[in-house]
Amino acid sequence: MADASLDRRRKLSVRTKVLFASGALQEAVVTAGGIATVLFYKQLLGVSPALVARAVEALRRRSMIEMKQYDMDLMSTRPAPM
Repeated sequence: MADASLDRRRKLSVRTKVLFASGALQEAVVTAGGIATVLFYKQLLGVSPALVARAVEALRRRSMIEMKQYDMDLMSTRPAPM
């Protein structure tokens, strides 16, 4: 029980904090890009925001599927562990 409380009080290293921050930054950049895209199409081209959101989501899903396929292809080409 005492060991668990010591683990909670342990300080995180600067490296760990930077890595967590970089993950949050990447998510913020992607979100900002989506917002900028919706604003561009809505304000300059007059397209419905709902339609733009559907298109952005479709592209995001497609990229996720492609990333998963790439990972699967990469794993199938790895040599078997000895």
